Amino acid sequence: MNFRFRRPVYFGDTITCEFTITEADERNRAKAEAILSNQHGEVVVEAWLTGVLPGHTERAILAQH
Repeated sequence: MNFRFRRPVYFGDTITCEFTITEADERNRAKAEAILSNQHGEVVVEAWLTGVLPGHTERAILAQH
């Protein structure tokens, strides 16, 4: 994970996260980016992430909840 903190966040702020998977390969490895904005639409954090997508077994477990 890599983060870029753009603006301060204060008590009482409402933060919205937009998370987008930008790449996925045949081994279920993925890249994503996240943009966190405050209630005024100002970007407060940008993030770039890599990880592993859930497999069939994990998806079945997640679907039960």
